[in-house]
Amino acid sequence: MGKLIKYKKRGKIFCAAAVITVVSLFFNACGNSQTSQKGQDSKQEKQKEEKKEEGKEKEVKVENLKEDYEPSAFEETDVESDTIYWMCSAYAIYSQYNDKRLDVVGGLSGEDKEWYQDSVKIALAEGWGIMGRDEVEKTVEKLVNHGHREEYRKVIKEMKDKKLLELSKEEAMKKIPDDENQPRYETAYEAYEKYGEAGIDGWDYSRALQILGDCYQAEYINLQECLDMSLPIARKLQETYDSWEGVAESYLYGYSFWKKELPTDYDSQERWDIYDELKSMEQGPYTLAYDTVLEDTWSNAEERIQQKARQEEEDLKAGYVPLTCEEEPKGLKIRLPKEYVWDEEYESSTGRIVFETFDETGADDITVSYDMESLREYPTMAETKKESALMSENTAKELTQEQGGTMESSGVQTRQVGDLEVNYMMIYETYPNYHLQKIRYITWTSIEGKYLLECEAEESVQEGQEMKLSKDPAILDTLLGDVKW
Repeated sequence: MGKLIKYKKRGKIFCAAAVITVVSLFFNACGNSQTSQKGQDSKQEKQKEEKKEEGKEKEVKVENLKEDYEPSAFEETDVESDTIYWMCSAYAIYSQYNDKRLDVVGGLSGEDKEWYQDSVKIALAEGWGIMGRDEVEKTVEKLVNHGHREEYRKVIKEMKDKKLLELSKEEAMKKIPDDENQPRYETAYEAYEKYGEAGIDGWDYSRALQILGDCYQAEYINLQECLDMSLPIARKLQETYDSWEGVAESYLYGYSFWKKELPTDYDSQERWDIYDELKSMEQGPYTLAYDTVLEDTWSNAEERIQQKARQEEEDLKAGYVPLTCEEEPKGLKIRLPKEYVWDEEYESSTGRIVFETFDETGADDITVSYDMESLREYPTMAETKKESALMSENTAKELTQEQGGTMESSGVQTRQVGDLEVNYMMIYETYPNYHLQKIRYITWTSIEGKYLLECEAEESVQEGQEMKLSKDPAILDTLLGDVKW
C-alpha cells in the first residue's frame, strides 16, 4: 500500500514553508452599510448594496481564543472520531510530503511531538508569520475568508471578460502573454474547467486546517481550541466539493497557481504523485466516507474519560486484558478461559501480551501471545504476516527433514470466528531424536480495517503425550472468540 503512513526519516518534515502573500480584500458585512446623514438609504442604494453582496462568499467564523494558553483536559486518543480523521485527511498531501502521520492532528504524536516542536515553530514563523498565540486567529481567518482564491477569481474574471474560457485551452493560452504568469492562467483554466469558481478553494481551506494542526503541535493553541476552530472550516470544505477528489485536486491546483507553474512541472507533479499514492492505500485517508457527518465529539471529553476508566475497571475484573500499540492507543481487550493465566510480569517493547497454561508439575505447556499493529501505520502488515507464516512453514519443513521428523501444515486458511475473519496456519512437528512433538498456530485478523490483531499459540510436549492444542482449527474459537474493541 505504498509508503507507510508514518516515517522514521524526517528529511522534509519541517522545511520552512514559503511565505504566502494573501490578497486581503475587506467587504462590509451584509446589512452593515452606512446610512445617509438623514439616517435613510434610498431604494437605489439598497439595491446597489444587495447586488454587491450577490455571489459573495459567506465568511467562515473562527472560534475566538482566550487570552492565555491552557492545555486541554483531554488527549486525541480520548476523543478519537471520524470527524477528527476527516480533518486530518483534508491535508493528507501536505502530511505525506513532509513524512508526517496521516491520522493524528498535526501529524505528530508521542516523542515525535516533543522532538520536532521547535521545528514546527520555525515553520510557522517563517511560512506564516505566526510567532505565538496572538497571530493564530488573524492568520487563519484571513486565509479561510480570502486566501489565494481571491486572486484566482480575478484571473477567471479576466479570462471571462476576454471570452477565453469559451476557447480550448490551447487557443486560450495563445492569447495570454508568454511570461512568468502564463502558467498561472493555464492552471486557473484547468481548475475552472473542473471546479468552476471553487477551483482552488481546497488549497486555502486545507492549509487552514493544517496550520491549526501545526499551531496545536507548537502549543500555541490547545487541542480543544484546534478542533473547535477546525470544525467550521472542515464543514465549509466538505460542502464545497462532492468528494475527496475535489478536495485534493483543488488543493493541487491551488499549489500550482501559487507557484506560478503548471501541474506537470516538477514540484507540482511530485504532489500529484503523492495524491495518487494516497488514493491507492487500502486504509488510506481517502477511504473514510467523504460524507461523514462532521460533529463535535470532544466537548463531553471529560465525561467520556470517566466512563472509559469505569469500563476499564469493570473489564479488568471480568478478566479482560488490554492490548494496545503505540500508534493506536485505544486498543483492544482479550479474554481467555480461566486456565489460561495472564503473565502480568511479561515485558515487551512491542506491547505484546502473553497467556500460559501449566501442567501438573507446574511447568508451562501452552503459550499464547497477542500483538497488534496499526493498519493505518503499517498498511501492508497483513501481507507481511502471511509471508512470515509461510517462512515458518518452510523452516519447520527443513528442520524436521534434517532431524528425521515429520511436519504437517494446514497451509494458509481462513476461519470465521464471531465477527472476525481469521487467517491462520497450523504447523505440527515431530522430532524423534528429542522425543518431542510441537504444534503451533499462527493467526492474524483485521479489526475494522484499523488494527491487525496477531495471535500465536504454541505447545511442546514429549512424544506420545496427549496435547491440549488440537489440530482442529476450532481451537481458534477459544483463542479469538472473546475480543472487545
